[in-house]
Amino acid sequence: MHLKKHIPQGELLELVEKGYKLTHLAEHFNCDISTIKRALKEYNIPFEVKFAEKKEIPRDEIVRRIRQGKTVKEIAQDFGVSPGTIQNRMREYGIDYWETRIPRDELKRLVRKKMSVAEIADYFGVSQSTIKRRLRLYGLSLKSRMKYHDPTPLNLSRELLYKWYVVEGLSAEKIATELGVASSTIYNYLRKYGIPTRKREEKPDPSKEEIVRLYYGEGLTFRETAKKLGVGTNRLAELMRKYKIRAKPKSRKKYSDEEILEELRKAIQRYGRVPQQKELRYDDEFRMDVKTVVRRFGSFQDAVKKAM
Repeated sequence: MHLKKHIPQGELLELVEKGYKLTHLAEHFNCDISTIKRALKEYNIPFEVKFAEKKEIPRDEIVRRIRQGKTVKEIAQDFGVSPGTIQNRMREYGIDYWETRIPRDELKRLVRKKMSVAEIADYFGVSQSTIKRRLRLYGLSLKSRMKYHDPTPLNLSRELLYKWYVVEGLSAEKIATELGVASSTIYNYLRKYGIPTRKREEKPDPSKEEIVRLYYGEGLTFRETAKKLGVGTNRLAELMRKYKIRAKPKSRKKYSDEEILEELRKAIQRYGRVPQQKELRYDDEFRMDVKTVVRRFGSFQDAVKKAM
């Protein structure tokens, strides 16, 4: 049998004695592994196939990367192995990718917070269809979330609300704008404290043109735009998503963990509460992309816990 590609016998023998593997030999001679095998057979060069030692890949490290939102391929690249190796380790460790990526308890907690499918998908960095599938598999329903929801998440006292709403005559919408929350939150407090409500002001949502003019044309910040329009930042974020208004570009600088946590602390101080991801996406005072926060700390909630 004659080889189509000429491989010098002496050079091949020398490399084999140096401990070259089949893949290395194939790369060296720029040919297929099958060609190397034929050459070894033709030259009667003894060759023992040495299997690489099993690389140590800790279970916790795989889980941590999955929760950061990395794919199997990206995890494999991190460890310098093939995706098949990662899949084999996941089977050995009993790791289900999607159950780890979107834990049932975490999804249930977000449902209790009355978050929409879109908001939950944004939180995990996946598609809405993925969230709907996990909800079905976990037996969770957004219809039952009301019984878990606390309609008054702020620490707003009755005395202060009474002073603003009754004594000073401020509208619920105005109070909500000042506090950076939805007007429904203020009405929930009014009901909770038994304060009689006035007829709700019917105010149309600001148009796309108004938002673009203030946010881009006049260069107002996200929160300044909300205040100027008389809406909460939560509502403004919803409208900007609805109108498909792009957020102002975020910095591409690489931030340290502490810098990210410091940005979160500043945002919490500005809003007087923990802002939602959709608000920070459009908030140009928040320097980095929210997805960076999620990737770095595993979840937005974990980052918030470390920041507080």
